[in-house]
Amino acid sequence: MRFPRPALAVAAVAAALVLAACTSPAPEVQKGASLSVSIATPFTSANPRTAHGRTATNADVGYLTSTGFGYYDPSGQLVLDTSFGKAEIVSQSPFRVRYTLADQVQWSDGTPIDATDLLLTWAAESQRLDSKDAAAQLDPATGLLKADAPADSVWFGAPGGLLRDAAKTPTISDAGRSIEVEYTHPVAGWQLALEPSVPAHVIAKTALKTSGASAGKKAVAAAIRAGSGAELAAIARAWNGGWDFATTPKDAALLVSSGPYRVKTAGEAGVELVRNSAYRGDRAARVPTLRLDYSADSSVTIGALAQGDLDVARLRIGSDFAAVSDVTSASSAVEASSRIDLVEANTSSPRNGAMLDNSFRRAFLLSIPRQEIVDQLFDGVGTDASPLQSWVAAPGDADYTTAATSNGSAAYSADAKKTLQDVLDGARVSDRSVCVLYDSTNPRRTATFEIIRDAAAEYDISVTDCGTADWRNRLVEPQAWDVALLSWDAASATRPGAVEVLQSDELAASPLDTPDSATAGALTALQRATTEAARTEALAELDHALWDNDRLLPLYRLPSVISHGQGVGGVKPGPSARSVLWNAWTWRAAAERPTPSSSPSS
Repeated sequence: MRFPRPALAVAAVAAALVLAACTSPAPEVQKGASLSVSIATPFTSANPRTAHGRTATNADVGYLTSTGFGYYDPSGQLVLDTSFGKAEIVSQSPFRVRYTLADQVQWSDGTPIDATDLLLTWAAESQRLDSKDAAAQLDPATGLLKADAPADSVWFGAPGGLLRDAAKTPTISDAGRSIEVEYTHPVAGWQLALEPSVPAHVIAKTALKTSGASAGKKAVAAAIRAGSGAELAAIARAWNGGWDFATTPKDAALLVSSGPYRVKTAGEAGVELVRNSAYRGDRAARVPTLRLDYSADSSVTIGALAQGDLDVARLRIGSDFAAVSDVTSASSAVEASSRIDLVEANTSSPRNGAMLDNSFRRAFLLSIPRQEIVDQLFDGVGTDASPLQSWVAAPGDADYTTAATSNGSAAYSADAKKTLQDVLDGARVSDRSVCVLYDSTNPRRTATFEIIRDAAAEYDISVTDCGTADWRNRLVEPQAWDVALLSWDAASATRPGAVEVLQSDELAASPLDTPDSATAGALTALQRATTEAARTEALAELDHALWDNDRLLPLYRLPSVISHGQGVGGVKPGPSARSVLWNAWTWRAAAERPTPSSSPSS
């Protein structure tokens, strides 16, 4: 897998990131054209950078209505956007980065984007200005400050990212076109650490009641530099909750955007995005209207594809693939996603203390028939899925085979399994039972459990069914389970600096949540790698550390189905793509709608 390529050296970066004086020629706009895309979760906020606003749909809308210094393509390669500006390392020790904006960048209302907009992002995401006692004043249902919280209590509510390592207030220069950020240590992904979130002039109008964009930005900058006070608290409240809406707001200023699209309307059915005519950059949209249609029912999504009412959809593997295959008016392809299904053994507080015995634990993991699981789950769904041999590379990537030969995955090969009985005989346990926790409402997990149970029985290991719909709560209970079937979005570890939202509600399932010392060391090295060589080495160390961890075993990368109508162009999914919408501004609508196919069979 090719991952984002960080800077090689200060001089090389300065030479490579030459700020373009003009943008690329604007693409030809398909006048009157529109495309519709399925979304599986409702839209709730135009600021996906807040803790409560971090959902997949909110992130997609935020991605298309905002801009920045670059983005990641489906292979994980960082694409720099010099039409927005440039980022350059100006000092290695201390590690300082200067972000300079291009002259033409502006918000959709015509207000220039300047360094104050970036300073606002630092104020929110660095968490340096949040009041120490503010967390105790939050409403747990909303994540917002309670109405009776002190007027000077500051709480932006950002979960944080790379800017958490930027302790000092940034300095602005070049008449407000540049801002310099000092980090406590080198950080990978520094190019994308600082990008516009919500407009500073709009937040000044809503929170401080200022008039005029220039005066508003000056007020915001002054409040941030002050570091506390009622004005900063008002700004923080507006940043954290002022852009939360599920239906079109009355205040049109909340719809001001910086990206290729802007929100026109929002409602229960979804979100309608329209081309931002004020956008001046290399990501100008071809299709004037993009509808994000909400449906939690995949059968409704497939029916809409069949009738020509939907143009692009990302579907689950399994029954969805069989149904969408019957839709002759759509093209479908199966690809590996960044989601990894895995097995985790409980070594902190297991139900059966036998899991603390290294030999018994390894014997159980060896008994899991990974190839059989893949064969039974994905047979006939258009993919040659196989057991995963790398934590950080995907099957089909150029370096996947190389990684698999040196990362320790051979410890679970067919030859290694021949030693299973000897390993088991070395275990000093009297109780060979294993309580397996999983989501009992998920058919894929249920089938995986049954295969594991039957295979373990051949070695006199008794696997008990601990599946439950309440598995999330059970996961954190002591002595509630021995082994859990979980999944993890590997992109969260391998793409530092990406504005990425975990696509899963299984956030506790990350192998990096409670890493051992080797994994933690590799992860720290990866997060601080600013050269390609350092990054490659750190990824290899992380892969090896995860395979050496005898409480984890990857099963497979979950395949997904991408379907789109005939004639729709530019849709380019990939295992490292942030979403199917990663390049939606380049899409092309069909010249004519195809004749709807018959409804898919049930």
